Formats: sequence, C-alpha cells, structure tokens
Amino acid sequence: MRLVAFIAPAALVAAGTLVAPNSTPSQQSTVTGRWDAERAQWNGESRIHIEITTRLNGDRSHYGFTLKPQDVSGDFPLERTDERISLTFELNREAGVFVFTGQQDGRDAWGEFTWSGSDGYLNSMSRLGYAELSLRDQFRLSLFDVTTRYVTEIQDLGYEDLSLKDLIRFSIHGVSTEFVRELARAGYPDVPADDLVRFRIHGVDAEYVSELSALGFDHLTRDDLVRGRIHGVSGEHAAAMARLGYSGSSFDALVKTRIHGVTAGFVQEMADFGLEDLSLDDLVGMRIHGVSAEFVREMGELGYRDLSAKTLRDFRIHGVTPSFDASFVTRLEHRGIKDLSTNELISLKIHGW
Repeated sequence: MRLVAFIAPAALVAAGTLVAPNSTPSQQSTVTGRWDAERAQWNGESRIHIEITTRLNGDRSHYGFTLKPQDVSGDFPLERTDERISLTFELNREAGVFVFTGQQDGRDAWGEFTWSGSDGYLNSMSRLGYAELSLRDQFRLSLFDVTTRYVTEIQDLGYEDLSLKDLIRFSIHGVSTEFVRELARAGYPDVPADDLVRFRIHGVDAEYVSELSALGFDHLTRDDLVRGRIHGVSGEHAAAMARLGYSGSSFDALVKTRIHGVTAGFVQEMADFGLEDLSLDDLVGMRIHGVSAEFVREMGELGYRDLSAKTLRDFRIHGVTPSFDASFVTRLEHRGIKDLSTNELISLKIHGW
C-alpha cells in the first residue's frame, strides 16, 4: 500500500475538480470512492490522516483531512495492529454521512467509502442564501464540516455575503465565530474575509493584539499585524527592546530588528564592548554587514578598541577583518610602518593593498 504524507488539520488539501449537475433541495446524492489512512500525531494528540479519491462523471478528485477519535463512530483505525483486520467506521456531518469500510494492517488502513448527502442540509442552506448547491458543493461542505449553525452565526456577525469558497476556507483555517468576536473586542471589528484567513494562517489573534497594544502599538494596520507575526515581532521581543531603551521605536523598526537578527542579547553584547546608546539603524546596519561580538573582540585584541559603529561597519564592508589586519599589519611592520589608523587601513584595503 502507498503511504500518504501527514498534513496538519489547518492545511487540508483539495485537489482536482468534482463536477456534477446541480442538486435540488429535494434530491439526495451519493458519492463513492477509495480511502487510505495512516496514524499521525498533531500537538501530541493521536489522529489519523485520511486521503480519499473519487470519480464523478469521469472526473477524478482527491482530498486529504485529519480526524480525531471522537469525530467518528465504529472501528477507528488508531492503534497499531499485529495482523490484518476488517474496519467499518462512520463520519457523520450535517451535510452528509461518510461510511468507511476496509482493512488495517499495522499502522496503515485502506478501503472504500460511500457518502450520502442530506436533503435537510440543502433546504437549510437554501434558506440561508445558498440555493441550488451542486453535488460538488455539498460534498465539499460535508468534507470540511461547514454546518448551518456556523453559517447562521457568521452571518449574524456581519458576514452575510460569503462565497462557498470563503465558508470552506474559514472551516479549513479555523476562523471560528469566537475568533471573530475576540478580534472585535481587541479593536479589530469587521475584518475582511481574506484578512481573517491570513490572521489564522500567521497566528494573529486577540492575545497577540493585546500584547502589542500594552506596549503602545494600539493602532496597527492589519498588514502590520501580519508582518509582525511573519517576522517574529512578539510581545516578549518588543518588551525586551523597550527595557534596553528602545521603548519609543516604531513598529517598522522593530520588524527590521527581527528581519536582521537584532535581539536583546545582541544589543547587550555591543554594550559590553562600550557600544551603548546605538540607534536601531546602527544595530541593524551592524547585523547586515556581519559586525558580531566576536569580530569586535578580535579587532580589539589587535589594538583597535573603542571603535564606532560606523567604523566597525566600514571595516566589514571593505574586508578589514582580523585575519586581513593581522597579516597585512605584520608585513607593513617589517617595513617599519606601524600604528595605522582605522581610516588608513580602510583606504589601503580599498586600493588593493
């Protein structure tokens, strides 16, 4: 049996196209196909990842999703087996019911499934503004567990014109009604659908908003919040930089510090060498050009101490490194040339000495 790769619940995959004539609220539909599964771990919890394949009107479709034991009834293929056994389990969604039959051997399981759509679901969705759902629509809504209760609640929060694609994306990425309410209480009401999905993908939530707000960043744009999360601007990082004297820094400046690796530890290392009260631009420039604590220490051992951030940066830009300086200065000293200034070293390096 071909093993399938584990995919996290927040990254459910839908590939291919499932096409069928439109269903009506009085018509029940059935889909059959094959399934493969293997055990998986997600956040320390045992689950199974299932891949299903089906054909409808000649078109092949493939979907992957992850289930917990409480999601199904019957012989959930969770524990490893020492011999091949038969399985039957059921996944009951409001939009339709999946019945899985098959076998398990070791940690892998496979077999066939039948999905039966619900007429009542079609009627309820029609009343909510989603009339004439196709078989493909209903099958996917069932697969990703979009309930009529969820649709009703999300509409009550102002999202009345969501497409079916949006509803499915919300379900895949965990855009719950409580998530939307918490963002509103944190100062971000009426977040557009695309941004709600972006927030969930990148981990922007009410807690993150509150952490930044407590540090004075209480009017950030939605793009700022996403950028902050992508580049690791945590409340902890912002607070640590504030304790080092950078409490008035702009959010853009904090993002740059994370992009270029300016941590509180790096700032403290530079201060230990006498490089205090540096601007964030100075610190970022030093990181960009490779001015590390080791570099500062080695240059100091060669007699170049108490250098400015600009001089250290210029040394790195022009290749005046400890290895260059040691061999170059030694050669000059043999000629009686000693005690070169930092500018002289840089000038000689620029001109190819």
